[in-house]
Amino acid sequence: ARQPGNARQLSDSVPKLPLHINGKAVDSKATEFYDVIDPATQKVLWKVPQATHAEMESAVAVSKAAQKDWAASSVSERQRVMFAFQHLIREDMDNLAKLVTQEQGKTLADARGDVFRGLEVVEFACGAASHLMGETMENVGKKIDTYRSTPPPAFSRAADCLVVTHHAVPPATAFPSASRPASRPSTSQR
Repeated sequence: ARQPGNARQLSDSVPKLPLHINGKAVDSKATEFYDVIDPATQKVLWKVPQATHAEMESAVAVSKAAQKDWAASSVSERQRVMFAFQHLIREDMDNLAKLVTQEQGKTLADARGDVFRGLEVVEFACGAASHLMGETMENVGKKIDTYRSTPPPAFSRAADCLVVTHHAVPPATAFPSASRPASRPSTSQR
C-alpha cells in the first residue's frame, strides 16, 4: 500500500522509481519520496518521488502537446493503439498480477481478477469505434433530414488521464472515459 502521508527521505538501500515523462524514464530531482510497502512483510519495496513543481509542469506541457496529436488522429489509429495496449496487458498478465499482489497484499487469484477487469475496460475501448459513428435519416419532415454526429474521443481534461481505482491497471480505465460518445443531433433542411 502506498503511504502518501508518510513521505520519507531517500535511502540508498531501496530502489527509487523514475518518473515517466514524454515516454521516457526521468530521474526526479525530488528530495521526498512515498514508500511502496509490501503489506505482507511491511518491507519497503520502492520509493516513488514526490515530483517537483517543474517536473509536474513538464509532464502537463508534454501531455497537452500529445493530446493535440491524439485528437487529430483517426478513430482507426486510436483503435490500433488500444489493441496494442490490450496485447501488452495480455502478454504480461501474470507479472501485473504479481505486482498487484506485492503492492496491495491481495491473493494472486484476486490480483489476476483485478488485472482481468482492467483488461475488460481496455477491450471495451477497442470497440469504441462503432459507438462513434453518426446516423442520418432522410425525410423526417417535409424536406428535412436529420443527422447525428459524434466527435472523435480526445483527452480533453487531465482528469480523463488520472483515473484512480482500486483495481489493477488503473491507466486502462482512463481510455473509455475519453472514448465516451457525446451526441450532437442536428437537423438540416434541403
